[in-house]
Amino acid sequence: MLRVRSLVDRPALLLGLGAIMAVAAFHLWVTPSNPPGYHRDEAALSLNAYTLATDLRDEDGARLPLFFRSFDDYKSPVYPYVLAGVFALTGPEQQVARTLSAALVLASVLLLGLLARRLTSSWAVATIVVVLAGLTPWLFELGRMAIEATTQPVLVVLL
Repeated sequence: MLRVRSLVDRPALLLGLGAIMAVAAFHLWVTPSNPPGYHRDEAALSLNAYTLATDLRDEDGARLPLFFRSFDDYKSPVYPYVLAGVFALTGPEQQVARTLSAALVLASVLLLGLLARRLTSSWAVATIVVVLAGLTPWLFELGRMAIEATTQPVLVVLL
C-alpha cells in the first residue's frame, strides 16, 4: 500500500520550500524608495512601452521598431515589448515596470535552480543555487530598476 507522507514528515523539504519562498518574497518586495526616484532610462523605456501599448509606435513615431533610440543610445527591444504587454493590461505605472523587472530577475533565479536540478539530479543542490543566486546583490539590485538589462539573466539561463 502506498503511503503519502506529509510535509511535516520531511523537514528538509519544508525548509527548502521555505527558503525558496523567502527568496521569492525578497525579490518581489518592490519599494518606491529603492532606488529613489525614477532614472531617465527607466522613464524612457516606460514611455516607449506605453506608446507601443497604445498605438504600436515608439517615442519618435517609428512603427514597431527593432531597436529603440533613446538619449543617443540604442536599447534592446525585448524589455519594452514585454513591458508594453504588461502596460496594456495594467496601465502605465512606475511600480508595475519595476515589479516586472523584479519578476524577470526572480524567474532567472528560479530557472537557474531548475538548471542545477537537471544537471545534478539533486533538489538540495537546486535549492542551494536558488538561495545563493537569490541573495546575490547584483541580481537583487538589477531587479530594482526598470531597465532592459533585466531581461539578460533570463535569456542567458534559457540559452
